[in-house]
Amino acid sequence: KLVCEETLTSPDYAVEAEVYFNTLTDPFMSVGVIARLNTTTGGHYWAALWNDEIAIGKKPSEGADDIVLVYKLLSLQAGRWYTIRLEVEGFTLRAYLDDVLEVTAVDLGESFAAAGCAGVRESRSDPATDIRIDNFRVWLNVVRPSFAETPIFLESISVLKNDGMTSDFNIGLVDSMNINDAL
Repeated sequence: KLVCEETLTSPDYAVEAEVYFNTLTDPFMSVGVIARLNTTTGGHYWAALWNDEIAIGKKPSEGADDIVLVYKLLSLQAGRWYTIRLEVEGFTLRAYLDDVLEVTAVDLGESFAAAGCAGVRESRSDPATDIRIDNFRVWLNVVRPSFAETPIFLESISVLKNDGMTSDFNIGLVDSMNINDAL
């Protein structure tokens, strides 16, 4: 399930989710959010946690290798929840962890200009790696204001990956300029 252009009226928005993982030893464990997904090519921007890093990058197209634009080493702990947010404003990308700005990147190639779709991203190589995603939210006006701390949940969804791993999470959309309007 993705939030797409019918809802995302501007290419500038923020995507956020609460994420959990039980190990830092799986070399392919990664969890985060995506923005401006082109559903035809599969290209998109992303912000993700893996091992002891937070990173911003882009995937040029489906099947292409990720391109890391910036990363920062952190002291992450397995077995706890983190909130990761990607703000996309023009071609400036900002990643936050638990409401702290950690990294900023500018895509000089201006790869993805359209609003596209917003969603989540996860990967692992070890079947014992437990990755959970909850409270997925999209803010239409980029910066999450303090009065929008409690988003409006549109629905709960469950995604069953082809390896049998199930992720349950809520999806919410908040227009921070019109928080009282019905969505």
